[in-house]
Amino acid sequence: EGCDRVYLAGEKEFAQWEDNLTKGVPVHAKVWAELDNLGNRHGVRVPETI
Repeated sequence: EGCDRVYLAGEKEFAQWEDNLTKGVPVHAKVWAELDNLGNRHGVRVPETI
């Protein structure tokens, strides 16, 4: 019963922001594939990670 933790306003978003700084921003596989296709069409190499 109850909850394990109570978050302050913005606390979850700040934790996600910190995680994105260290691990990068997640990109859906379909979006990444489309970026890769666009890069190939225009002669731009898309790196494995950004």
